[in-house]
Amino acid sequence: MIPTWCTAGIRCGVVVAMVAGAVTARGYAQRGTGDSIAPPVATELPGGGGMVFSFIQRTYTLAPIEGAGHRVLLVYAIPARRLGGTERGEPILARVRLSLIATPEDTVVLTDTVRVLQELATAEDRYALGLEELNLPPGRHYLRLYLGTWDSRIGLEAGLPAVMVDDLQHTRLWLSDLVLGRQGAGLAWQRDESVVAIDPLNTYQQGSSIEVYYELVGLPEGAPFETTISLTPMLAYNPVVEEDLDPLVSFGYDEVASSRFTALRRTFSLGNFPVGRYRLTVTARIPGGDAVTRTTMIRVLE
Repeated sequence: MIPTWCTAGIRCGVVVAMVAGAVTARGYAQRGTGDSIAPPVATELPGGGGMVFSFIQRTYTLAPIEGAGHRVLLVYAIPARRLGGTERGEPILARVRLSLIATPEDTVVLTDTVRVLQELATAEDRYALGLEELNLPPGRHYLRLYLGTWDSRIGLEAGLPAVMVDDLQHTRLWLSDLVLGRQGAGLAWQRDESVVAIDPLNTYQQGSSIEVYYELVGLPEGAPFETTISLTPMLAYNPVVEEDLDPLVSFGYDEVASSRFTALRRTFSLGNFPVGRYRLTVTARIPGGDAVTRTTMIRVLE
């Protein structure tokens, strides 16, 4: 869909976005919605040879499933060499164990298996990527994730940041987390009849494209609303975007809700925008009424 209005010198009908990622291959992360790096709180199992590493993880809280809780995606990335994957194209096996901490004394193991992870090569490293799909009720949830070699000789287990699942019973308008990716690279999540691209690294090269997927809940079928997408540079010396820092690019769409649940997807070319880190903000607004906003942080590389 072509944007119906544009600002910041962007010609309507040709949308060029500049974005940059929140996480680097060197273990640095900006905390955004659903983003984190799992700290190396546990480093190795016996016989690990002193290896210490961390993994990148993100959680995305999406719309509720009919008659059930919210769909929550947990995606993770780890340098492939940590799992013994040294040759490009060879299968990367990993032991994955995901636990839900119901109470300090009660932990439920949701997944404990060996998976073949997806490979993603970047200019900085080669990563192994994985995805777990959960169904969680409203509330605050605490998860622990273990990633290790297929034989569990070396591994890392870390507690993840709390996952907040909203209760939408009395919510008029709700926007999901922002899922970013590139078609043909990274993870591919099957969403009903379509495929959603997911890149846990949130890093993109100049000239490539980025796909933004999000879900809106609360409007009846046929109800009009507006979507605004803006990209704001992040100061190198300050991980928080200042309130008075203007967006570099801002553009919008006039939309119509397909049902009480509306899935939306936008794809943008990065063009030749400068290398750096940026905050991507999506706002959905009812004309003359309520508005909801989600943000995430992205990095663009040469």
